[in-house]
Amino acid sequence: MKNETPNKYSYSVSHFLSPQIRLLLALEDKYANWYQQLTGTLWWAVELGRIDIHLNVPLLAQYLAQPRVGHLKQAFHIFAYLKTHPILVLYFHATCRRIPVYQ
Repeated sequence: MKNETPNKYSYSVSHFLSPQIRLLLALEDKYANWYQQLTGTLWWAVELGRIDIHLNVPLLAQYLAQPRVGHLKQAFHIFAYLKTHPILVLYFHATCRRIPVYQ
């Protein structure tokens, strides 16, 4: 395993998602609409197998009604994370019809 130094997109959550984000300016209508579209795209990424962002997307989705500048920056950060980690996807083999259950 390579010893890699973490870059600023090593984690899917950045420092932008904090309680102080409510103090930032609300987005204009066109940017709020863009934020809503980006959040919907991230939901589809989760549905298609990107479970590494599964906890972050609902955090963003709860601010769909009145997003702030920091929320849009966080959405961009998640997209940058996805770009730097393109192969982290959960796959199921087509011949596996039954998933074993362990008790």
